[in-house]
Amino acid sequence: MFIEHMPDPKGSLSGIYANLVEGAPGIVEVPSLDYLIDNSLGYEFMLDHLHYFTTESMRLLLETSGFGVERMERVRDSYVICAEVRKRTLSNFSVFARQLDEVKFAFAALKERCPVVDIWGAGHQALYLLAQLPSGSVRYVYDSAPFKQGKVTPVLRIPIVPPPDIPDSDAVIAIAGGYSREIGRILQGKAYGGAVYIFEDNKFKEVTVNG
Repeated sequence: MFIEHMPDPKGSLSGIYANLVEGAPGIVEVPSLDYLIDNSLGYEFMLDHLHYFTTESMRLLLETSGFGVERMERVRDSYVICAEVRKRTLSNFSVFARQLDEVKFAFAALKERCPVVDIWGAGHQALYLLAQLPSGSVRYVYDSAPFKQGKVTPVLRIPIVPPPDIPDSDAVIAIAGGYSREIGRILQGKAYGGAVYIFEDNKFKEVTVNG
């Protein structure tokens, strides 16, 4: 394969990748730009060579095109970069979409039991989940950080407010990473009559208040 002659080497390599079976091996060779620079060989540049590669840029091209580089060396008196490659299995991110669907379904069921829901925590996890929910799903987001208070969440524009002494919602969901259980204990120490949930392990886990 003469990718130094191709107008779009990454597109060409990606097309080859798509037509190979998993784990298929291959060899790619290109003239070494390192060699030309090291030896001041300006007369070696050719008009029909649209691209020149160093070992670093060649490795980057191959890896971003889906190939694992098993071996790379300069051969033929260092004039040529020779790469032994293998089609790499790309990561499958569909599990995240399935998890999100499960969380949205669980939240809808929670809303049927508790129409007025507040969230405690305006961190990245809570803000991401809130952005996936229908408008009107959550009334307020509580957060004790003053620099977050008075602002709104992305997408749904839910007000971020200081945590009240005693919430008046039907349910509070703590989405604050490692602080979620501490928030649950804070609510347990109050005369809060609503339900308390902790978002943990991609689930809304109800905790006992004053129990």
